Amino acid sequence: MGPLKPELLDDNTLLVTFLRSNPASLSTSFTGGGVGHAKYVVLSRVNGEFSAAPVELLRLARSVTSRAGVPPAESVVVFTAAPVSDYVLAESRNPHTDVSVLAVVGLSPPACVEVSRTYEAPVVKVGMRSNAGTISVVVGVGHSLTRAAALDLLRTVVEAKAAACSDLLLRCESRAVGTVTDNVTLIYQGVSGSCGCAHPWAGLATEIGHEVAKAVWEAVVGKGMKLLDLDSRLRSVTGLGVEELVEEAMRAYREAPVPGLSEGEARSRLRKAMLKVLKDPNVWAFLIAARELDLHGASGTIPGLSREEFLKDTVKVVADELMSLALATYVAGAKALFSTYWVERLKTKGVLRAVKELPMFEDDVVSALIASALTRLYDEVLGDDDSG
Repeated sequence: MGPLKPELLDDNTLLVTFLRSNPASLSTSFTGGGVGHAKYVVLSRVNGEFSAAPVELLRLARSVTSRAGVPPAESVVVFTAAPVSDYVLAESRNPHTDVSVLAVVGLSPPACVEVSRTYEAPVVKVGMRSNAGTISVVVGVGHSLTRAAALDLLRTVVEAKAAACSDLLLRCESRAVGTVTDNVTLIYQGVSGSCGCAHPWAGLATEIGHEVAKAVWEAVVGKGMKLLDLDSRLRSVTGLGVEELVEEAMRAYREAPVPGLSEGEARSRLRKAMLKVLKDPNVWAFLIAARELDLHGASGTIPGLSREEFLKDTVKVVADELMSLALATYVAGAKALFSTYWVERLKTKGVLRAVKELPMFEDDVVSALIASALTRLYDEVLGDDDSG
């Protein structure tokens, strides 16, 4: 067994105990965090709309530790809107390292560098929607670490979490690095006496740091992929969910309706076509590539393309249109090329308002998705469906 022992006390309370001797701790949690000697971490689930002033939060934390039967002076309390019963526990597969990582994962609201608004901190909010959560990571290390090594490992945990959120493409105004209320707690064996046996470093290139980082990354990515259903994933990558895509397709359809086909039937057929297309990993490859390119464009890291040019959707870039045409051709054949040109004109005229607001690459691949679904609809209804 690794150095961490989780125990679900009830549906909303998870107690994590450090099993090794001489605990020392670092934690970003307001309640019981900082530099200390915590042996316990209590994760308490609260409502997604929960908010409290610091004094209230401290009072609530004392109540939580009392119910959990652990001393407040040896405990870190974490509040989250994510389900604490759905935790992930990973232990080192390296026989030379005594490491455990526990994660409770919620994915919204995401946090990134480009934000339109920041907040003071007189009130703590853990979430903004019912699916809000916080990414809470507890790391246990059964090795003695110097204080510098512990800080090195805390940095490594945060970097691994940020890498996982980047890979999940959580949608933010720039690349997401986590959620706005993430927290990390590290409990390790402190230095005893003057033996000089404590690890001086624990970064990603060390055995301990590598095992911890890998476990954190796998836990957040693995749980994140389970939490993101098709609609959430689509919204992260393109900014629009399935129903919004269907509605935009309907806006285009109304410009060239099929006589005798009701709007309800057209909408149903478009939704079915869209869902079928979104089962194809090749389609997702185009969508993810477009999102990645937009993130690079927004950060000014596409050589030869400044951030300002990207934001103005400069005409000197044609790669977005080439991607769009390639996707349309793949999904619905040559006829989809003409549909894409038509959809692009409608977008320019303001018919597809939601699509027009998307960044440079995403707006074009979304146009291709819509054009492909419309092509399939017209083929089906007009009796010329050779798409298989």
